[in-house]
Amino acid sequence: MNDKTSHVLILGQGLAGTCLGLRLAMAGKKFSILSSSSHDAASVKAAGLMNPVTGRRMALTWKYDIIWPMALDFYPAALDFLKTENKDIFTIRTIRKALHSTEEMNFLEAKSAWAGYKDIIRIERKNKKEEDIFENLSGWAICNSGARLQVPEFLEAARKYFSEQGNLMDEEFLPENLSKNPNEGGWTWNGQAFDAVISCLGLGCPWISPELWAVKGQLFALEGLPLNGPDILKTEHFLIRLQDGRVLAGSTYEREFENNEPDQKGFELITGEIIPELRRSLKISESWSGIRPTTHDRRPIIRRLEEGLFAINGMGSKGVSIAPFAAAEIMKLLFPGE
Repeated sequence: MNDKTSHVLILGQGLAGTCLGLRLAMAGKKFSILSSSSHDAASVKAAGLMNPVTGRRMALTWKYDIIWPMALDFYPAALDFLKTENKDIFTIRTIRKALHSTEEMNFLEAKSAWAGYKDIIRIERKNKKEEDIFENLSGWAICNSGARLQVPEFLEAARKYFSEQGNLMDEEFLPENLSKNPNEGGWTWNGQAFDAVISCLGLGCPWISPELWAVKGQLFALEGLPLNGPDILKTEHFLIRLQDGRVLAGSTYEREFENNEPDQKGFELITGEIIPELRRSLKISESWSGIRPTTHDRRPIIRRLEEGLFAINGMGSKGVSIAPFAAAEIMKLLFPGE
């Protein structure tokens, strides 16, 4: 597919579909995105936190050396391309992970001197009286290379661009309306021919659904939490101060759930390490939840399914970091050698 006149169809305008669409647009390629405005992607409910390390031991995320610089370059370039006026859609943020024991602090302090980590994390011991939020706080592991993408605003800015450029088809995906074109190659959607189809449908993808694992994530906007400054605080979950003074708290990672609604269980999970007196004074002003796809090994699906059919899926809670990389990998498959 080296010809610039080749027509690509993207199914879904969540983070994966949006990043792929923007890469195609910036490369001058011909494409269409099929996405119904009546269907909310799981991406819309994402908090947009980008953290280069993960877990209690703050291990580098999957393919960190490739994915991380690519994401940090892509989002500012994409927002410039979209000519967005809101400069806060993507921001570099310091992430402060609360440490609760001497053992944890000593381990991470030693790790901060390891190759690959010394420029990413540093330890700050609690050595003075300060207003605490977390119980049993011993200090902080500080990561200065975190970031946050305001995902709904990013998706909306991209959707407006795609619509204005004639790339957007506001339709629901129905598998029976997509068929292979055996004579000429490629695929046909409702009578329109495409050279390739990329599914970014999340849990609704009919070709790889057995490989996907549904995980529920909950978010709460809280009032009454004395969190000042732009730093993101993190334990098992995170706290982000919003521009209106509220605090965004999230997110759960629930493999077993009964519905797609925020609930008390999610609130208790997210706020469980906050000092009890503070937790009792919190007021929930808004709440959200979404079901996102992940895989059993937590590795994303980025591959060719068959001739002319590709998929990006299963990015889980790392979608903001992985989506620009996934889109770039699909571009290599679509346009080899370019």
